[in-house]
Amino acid sequence: MLTDLQTRKFNRLFDFLDADGNGVIEVADYLRFADLSGDDLTALPGSTAGQPLRESLSPLWERAIAPLDASGAGTVERDVFIKAMQQLITQADLFDDVLVPIADLFFTLLDLDDDGSVTQREYTQAMSLFGLPVADIDAFFTHADTDGDGRLTRDEFQVLVREFYFSDNPTDIGNVLLGPI
Repeated sequence: MLTDLQTRKFNRLFDFLDADGNGVIEVADYLRFADLSGDDLTALPGSTAGQPLRESLSPLWERAIAPLDASGAGTVERDVFIKAMQQLITQADLFDDVLVPIADLFFTLLDLDDDGSVTQREYTQAMSLFGLPVADIDAFFTHADTDGDGRLTRDEFQVLVREFYFSDNPTDIGNVLLGPI
């Protein structure tokens, strides 16, 4: 059973992934998200991230979301998506096999200069492409950079992603990875 905080976070994730805002997540939303990541991030100055998220997002759709598409229409409504997220966090192998590689690839895309860390400039520049307000992005990064070095490492980013999915502590910064909830 999901907690209230987890339900709010997964509703926020649904809104983030529903690229066209039509109230359902479709393969087309995933592909638009992946294409935006691949095309626009590689166009940013200093970026060496050349591969889109397409290949990495497919297993998430196929293993966690598509099986819940009872109608076979290729769309998933909000309540079905929330159930898929519950399945994702209750099956450790599913989370580790599917979501950890996506988070790792996403970090690679955020690391525009390919130096193994993500600066606030890189993070803000990339995340604003996904429609998140710059003020929210900057606030998140300031709190997420707990050692104050101006960078997030791959390990720090993975901790934030895990907090987003698993934490029920409202003060954990990973909860607002995609903006306020």
